[in-house]
This record gives sequence, structure tokens and C-alpha cells, in this order.
Amino acid sequence: MSMDIVLATRFGPSSAEPAAVAAELAHRYDGRLTVVYVAVELEALNAIGGESGVDPHDERERMLAGIHEELRQFVADNLSAEDVTTRVVEGGHVADAVTDIAREIGADFLVVGTRGRGKLARLILGDTTQSILHNTPCPVVVVPLHEPDGEGA
Repeated sequence: MSMDIVLATRFGPSSAEPAAVAAELAHRYDGRLTVVYVAVELEALNAIGGESGVDPHDERERMLAGIHEELRQFVADNLSAEDVTTRVVEGGHVADAVTDIAREIGADFLVVGTRGRGKLARLILGDTTQSILHNTPCPVVVVPLHEPDGEGA
């Protein structure tokens, strides 16, 4: 039985754990894996506009090229390239983008990592994982992230 699995990632060393879980699901169920990265950092370009002396279009293209390369490297380092596709969403709300893609491809599982922020951080920052859980079209596998020394949030 072949399954479609979506892995939402932010890259970085702590993202290897959710990738390993997604890879195991794909292997176990002869599945296809879609790795999704939501490029929220691109939204800052809209705020800057041309005020900084930087051409927003050129900067966007440069940033996107870097994101695609980082995603390619993440897949190479953490996943078997077989049956892996990648998607970069150019900004927007992370939970909405991830659940929209899961819905679009008819995902059987969605794998996400969570840092388990405290109540105050959830109140201020919102909780992407909680939002995904409330809006997902499929079962969600939540993997706690254990950040190596020196890796920030």
C-alpha cells in the first residue's frame, strides 16, 4: 500500500529527527515523500521595499536560489532521493501552507517537528503545530525537536 507523506521542515540540525521519522514512514509504507519549506523570510522583502537601496526582485531571486539549494542539501543529507519531491512556498502562514499542500496531494500523514514552546511564547508567537493539528486533512506525526548546542530558534 503506497502512501503520500508530507514533511514540513525549517532545515537545521534539529530537523533531521522529523526527516528520519518521515523517511521511516515512507520506507515502511512504500510511500512518496513531499518535503515542504515555507519561506516566511521572503515576507520581510515586502516590508523593506526599495527603501534600503536593495532591489526587492533581485534579492527575492537570490534568497529563493539559496532556499532551493539549502532544501536540496537537506534532502541529500537526510533522505533517500527516491520518491522525494520538494516544494517551497513563498511566504504566508506556515500552518495554512503546509495543510493546504497535504490536502492538495491527498497526504496520508503529515510529519512536523515542534520545539514545545511554553505558554507565554505560544501566546506571543502563536503555535504553528497546534494550528496544523486543528486544520490538517490527515493524521499528524509530531516529533519533538532537540536542538544541538548553539542552534537557535
